[in-house]
Amino acid sequence: GDSVDHLLKSSDIAMYHAKEQGWNNFQFYSATMNVLAAERLEMENELWKALERHELIVYCQPQVDIRSNRIVGAEALVR
Repeated sequence: GDSVDHLLKSSDIAMYHAKEQGWNNFQFYSATMNVLAAERLEMENELWKALERHELIVYCQPQVDIRSNRIVGAEALVR
């Protein structure tokens, strides 16, 4: 990187990538990390837009214990 801002941004991206990998981990910054971070941000922005436009529907599906035939939980599916 050639500027302080660019170095800070790059180190931040590498830090979050290391956190995703688990404890006691470190990562050297690579351009691939920047691409992945940009793709993740784009997906997050698109999801927020879809929520605002009411384009997502939530379906609740029960989880049933087949031995007792009782509902033991539920999962939410978004489409």
